[in-house]
Amino acid sequence: MGIAKGEKMKLYELNEAFINVRQMFEDGDIDQQAFTDTIKQIDLDIEEKIKNCVIMMREHDRNIETLKAEIDRLDKLVKSEAGAADWLEGYIYKSMVVTGKDKIDLGLFKLTLKAATQKTKILDESKIPSEFFVTIPESKQLDKRALLAALKLGEIAGAELEDGKRALTIK
Repeated sequence: MGIAKGEKMKLYELNEAFINVRQMFEDGDIDQQAFTDTIKQIDLDIEEKIKNCVIMMREHDRNIETLKAEIDRLDKLVKSEAGAADWLEGYIYKSMVVTGKDKIDLGLFKLTLKAATQKTKILDESKIPSEFFVTIPESKQLDKRALLAALKLGEIAGAELEDGKRALTIK
């Protein structure tokens, strides 16, 4: 049993051929010389296939590193663009506040400074009544929404209302 010159077998086929030749030799179907010659040829073919697999694997590894570098570059670009957009929004916001304009209709864009919403400012969490805490297994968490609603109705020790920042919407 030999492998014809120039015949290209897949790695798994070479592995199967190796097993088959060994079994044929153990069963006495082929002699020592045929077994040795065939195994040498299969070994050479297997090593060549494995070498090619390693080369391809290295190529994939290089591609991965190149892609990771490109992802990092694009992440930095995204952060830069987000920073520029945030700066421009802040610039518009400040201009509208300074000029006292709550609404601007630009035809293509409508800008509005919403009224500031109230939010909870915790002065001393230990003084806030337990009814404003939500018990989560193994932890205790302040329910700021319930506390805000109660603060709007009256004073609560350990917390007070404060005005938040006005929000800019662009439609």
